[in-house]
Amino acid sequence: MANGYQSNQDFLQSLFGPLGVGSDAYSDYAQFIPEVPEELYLLTDPTANIYQQLREERQARLSTQLGETYSGIQQSLFETQRQARGMQGRAGFVTGADLAGEASRRAAMVGEKASSAFSRGLYDIEQDIVEQVGAEQKYVAGLEAQRRSDALKVAELADLFDESARNRDNRYRNMYDNLLMNYQDNYGGRSRDEFGG
Repeated sequence: MANGYQSNQDFLQSLFGPLGVGSDAYSDYAQFIPEVPEELYLLTDPTANIYQQLREERQARLSTQLGETYSGIQQSLFETQRQARGMQGRAGFVTGADLAGEASRRAAMVGEKASSAFSRGLYDIEQDIVEQVGAEQKYVAGLEAQRRSDALKVAELADLFDESARNRDNRYRNMYDNLLMNYQDNYGGRSRDEFGG
């Protein structure tokens, strides 16, 4: 049973069983009570395969973006170091060491931003899944409430909650059985089935 899933058979057993209704009668009631598909219950589980696949796909995109950013940083640093070596020994306002130092600081800042964006992206993935699971749980809860409501209406229409109606039916059945037995005693061995019992 996945996350509270109940087949209509189990659901009817839990609802009608205590009222004395046998399982052979459930098919009569099941047609009036829509079943909640098990697939919907699976969507209420944040560890379900569909959410795992979503995580993997979006994390892969984030990792690719992060890798591209770091590759860009490394390429930029490499170019800057080459320029800085070309400036060695020259006098001037900006030296090679100044250029390399500034490039390293900029690269560190870009790297920190990229790392922060990656972490924020991971959080957003989980937040989106939590919201989706919450929406599915709410939807399933509504379907369950409707199923219970439909089942109670069916039970009411079938007098399953009316003890007097059930007792009355039993009295009529007992009266019928007694009349039939008297008839058989008086008129000989015809079976009960012949009289529609």
